[in-house]
Amino acid sequence: MEHFELKKDYAVFCLVGQTSFEEMADLISSAVLRGRQKKIKKLLIDSTGVSGLHPPGIAEGYDFVENISSHAKSTVKIAHVASPKWALNWLPAGQLPGHLKLVVSCPSDRTKA
Repeated sequence: MEHFELKKDYAVFCLVGQTSFEEMADLISSAVLRGRQKKIKKLLIDSTGVSGLHPPGIAEGYDFVENISSHAKSTVKIAHVASPKWALNWLPAGQLPGHLKLVVSCPSDRTKA
């Protein structure tokens, strides 16, 4: 899988270029599945290099999160760095499953001392 890199204690999957939400969701799902198959416990997904992406609808966002959590099977911890312009549209309404956690950080948060 292109842009999938194994590190010492984790793996990194970087998406780059123009893609649709559906294509991106399929690529991320494949990366999560690959991580689980290789017994990787931590996966960093970086989709900040993606362009041309339109925010998904509520149903698409819900399906995306459900699909990823299904592939992870609670064995792969996932950190996903995404553009704040549309990342929050991925999240389903209501409480997230117990094995999912959301951390929101803005670039301006990191520049404060």
